[in-house]
Amino acid sequence: MIFAGRVVGAEGGTRRLRVLEQLVGAPLSGEVVVEGLSKPGVDAMCGLPPLGVGDETLVFAWQPRPGSTAFTIIDSGAGLRANTADQRARVRETRPAPASPWLVRESLETRVARLPVTPNEPGGSVSLFLVLRNLGSTPLTFQYADWPEKTASTCEVALVPSATGKAVAAKPAPIDRKDIEAYFAKHGRQYTLQLGPGAAHLHQLPRVTSAPAGWGYKEELGFRFWPAPKGPATVSVTCRNLFGQGSVTSAGPLAIEL
Repeated sequence: MIFAGRVVGAEGGTRRLRVLEQLVGAPLSGEVVVEGLSKPGVDAMCGLPPLGVGDETLVFAWQPRPGSTAFTIIDSGAGLRANTADQRARVRETRPAPASPWLVRESLETRVARLPVTPNEPGGSVSLFLVLRNLGSTPLTFQYADWPEKTASTCEVALVPSATGKAVAAKPAPIDRKDIEAYFAKHGRQYTLQLGPGAAHLHQLPRVTSAPAGWGYKEELGFRFWPAPKGPATVSVTCRNLFGQGSVTSAGPLAIEL
């Protein structure tokens, strides 16, 4: 959901806006409530405009979760844009990323989408992101750790070319195991994120079909990749240990062109 709005009320991380123009999504008018913003001082530190009463903005938001009428900003660092003619034109011209249908399991809603290829990225690469949204009324804790390997948060890709109907076998990243172990024993990442009611996190899975030299270890994928021939295919993702040890999170399938 993307719309232009003017702030008519502000309290904490919530804004009430009068809709000025609907750009993407179902028709919207009148006044709406948007949650998920920080207090104005924190907004400024994160690069967001400090929205006060009377300010105008473009809002990128999720639809209200079940049991709520409030929209939730899609990302605390990228859910607002200046309400200018140039920005509105960019929104109208932008094509949405190809994405799978939503999959709901308990209070977690997931889908997988394809990231656009950046100009400096190796050709032929397919990058994905996993959308994880909390539909419940209590926070969920996203946990990521890429080391030690036995308890790491990793994702497995099921990539099935239409020509064969068979899943592509994974290959190990072309990096010496000693180098992987030496690096991640010192520099392994660990972090947690609190997903409040309605909030979402986008977990990126870069270059799942290739492993070009100098473009990372592929730790998000368990140090693997899935080389595939050109042509149409479907892709699904299964991730482990993103919401605690033993948790399994899935999304897909998504139809793509390789």
